[in-house]
Amino acid sequence: MRADIVSRTGSASRLLVTLVFASALIACKTEKDPDDPTIIGVPPAEAYLGVEYYYNFGAYGGEDILDYTLTNAPSWLALEETSNKARQGIIMRGVPGLSGGSRGEADLGRQLGINLVSTDGSMSGVQPFDIEVRYNALSLENDTFTEGQSSDSGADTGTETDDEPEENDGFCDVPKLDTPGEHSFTVNQYAEDGSVSGTKTITAETQPVLVRVLLDQPSVTRVAVAFELTSEYNPASCDKDPDTDYLPPHQRCDHSKANEADATVGHDIVALGSNSQTRLEELDYLVYQQDESGTYSRGVVTLEPGITECYIRLEVIDDSFPEKQETAKLKLTEVRSGWRAWAPITKKPIPL
Repeated sequence: MRADIVSRTGSASRLLVTLVFASALIACKTEKDPDDPTIIGVPPAEAYLGVEYYYNFGAYGGEDILDYTLTNAPSWLALEETSNKARQGIIMRGVPGLSGGSRGEADLGRQLGINLVSTDGSMSGVQPFDIEVRYNALSLENDTFTEGQSSDSGADTGTETDDEPEENDGFCDVPKLDTPGEHSFTVNQYAEDGSVSGTKTITAETQPVLVRVLLDQPSVTRVAVAFELTSEYNPASCDKDPDTDYLPPHQRCDHSKANEADATVGHDIVALGSNSQTRLEELDYLVYQQDESGTYSRGVVTLEPGITECYIRLEVIDDSFPEKQETAKLKLTEVRSGWRAWAPITKKPIPL
């Protein structure tokens, strides 16, 4: 009988050892292999000439501190130098057209198959992406202006004028429009048959109005853009009459049907009135220039870095002559500085 009891006890001991060993094997299988290095997020797919491209990304995975590299990247794009010990993320930045060799418009276009690579030394992960570099477009925006009426600066600009704009808020200082300017100009006088019999000088008040200059993205450089007021008005465009062949100068040319929808620069609208410099506030971002006739119809507007909205102040002349709606044109003619950043020149009709 004792022999049988010892035999059972021995069997039970062997069973106990087997169960404990099996339990240890199950515990080891719960450990997880480290994830492959993985970039979090996707870099922006659009960039603009003269505008900082910026992406602060993070990553996870690997068994050690991750290092990052770029492959097949444009020359303007680079990773910010960092030890990777102070933070988990890293910055990718650049300025198309300016950084990486200042290639200007050569940086325009789409770069395919850029790779952001992360590695811990043994394992690596890749985030592929593309970037298309575009022009940073300039545009003009305005309302219809009426002789004898000032435009509402708050309505025109979309900004509040009761408070001073905060520094670096993206806007130029909004000009005050409540003070009239003054302009003197010469007009033809006519005989009964419409021929020119002489001239006279008229001095009239002007009403300041605003045209907004809009930049799509905030630039890292200053840009100075030349502007000019123009019109389709042509004093040689005379009315056609079966009995009379009108030739300029003549009333039927100066005020012909062909000219009735076109404003006259210097008579209907100017960039700056001839007597307005002492009346209107001086704007540090706006410089006026005279054309060949001595009329202030041109100038330069300057947008400082970070500014996306600025203003060209024009003056509508209150000449008291009855007229239909007329149109002049304001065009941006030349970028004097920051040329790498801007789109082809734009032209804007100015209805009066």
